[in-house]
Amino acid sequence: MKKKTPDVFQDIQQIQPVYTIHELKEAILKGDLTKMEGIPPLLSARIEAIPQFAVGTFTWYIANKLSIGTMGGMSEHFTGHPAGYWLNKNPEEYLQLLHPDDAPYVMSYVKLIYEFLVALPHEKKNYIRPHMYFRMRNPYLPQVYRWVMFQYIEWEYAHDGMIACILHLVTDITHLKQDNTVRMTILDSSEANNQLFFSNVPQSEVQALDTITVCRLSGRELDVLRLMAQGLSSKQIAAQLDIAKNTVDNHRQNLLKKTATTSSAEAVAYALKNGLF
Repeated sequence: MKKKTPDVFQDIQQIQPVYTIHELKEAILKGDLTKMEGIPPLLSARIEAIPQFAVGTFTWYIANKLSIGTMGGMSEHFTGHPAGYWLNKNPEEYLQLLHPDDAPYVMSYVKLIYEFLVALPHEKKNYIRPHMYFRMRNPYLPQVYRWVMFQYIEWEYAHDGMIACILHLVTDITHLKQDNTVRMTILDSSEANNQLFFSNVPQSEVQALDTITVCRLSGRELDVLRLMAQGLSSKQIAAQLDIAKNTVDNHRQNLLKKTATTSSAEAVAYALKNGLF
């Protein structure tokens, strides 16, 4: 029988905030602590594709457990420091970049997602897309916070089944995010219908975990949608993807129909809200 989504996620009735880094470390610093040397080929391929599909300014990094092994992209834009500054830094330092109201929930989400990925059948990993949405400090305007989308792009398992490393992408979505909700989503596209697990944090309360069914988009439709989010025209998208403009227009119409929206902006907002990218 096909194994369903791990019980570690299904059985959660309410996500509780994590207030100490010690609790987070207890969950993640288990098993093999050997750091991965170099960047695995699959992660390199994912990194090369990031600039083509990012929906805003971005930075990426590879996490070895709770330390940063490699960072790239626009790191100074997000952190005020060059990428090399963060190599092997303690998590306490980079957690200071989070909005203080969001940090406990972000830590609880990181803990839950890590436990979820460890319990996941390894063959399902290509169908799982975890995301978080929260606020990060603007290092150049200390009282200003940006909304960011924090994605789990790819991860590698260690020989003991724990997580060896994870490629994260952090994207500035202040120009897209309209509400004031800290959110976690996990999209599972392994079944006949995409299933989205999500949790919102309205004000100071955490709602119960819930699920909804999300429309299924093809890989090409997602490519077009990401480029739509960048504000590209059909002609520009066609050139970027090396396809005909009419084909792009057809994808746009299919996207509006599948997402039950009436404009590109609404389709992008739907994708953002439902963790499609």
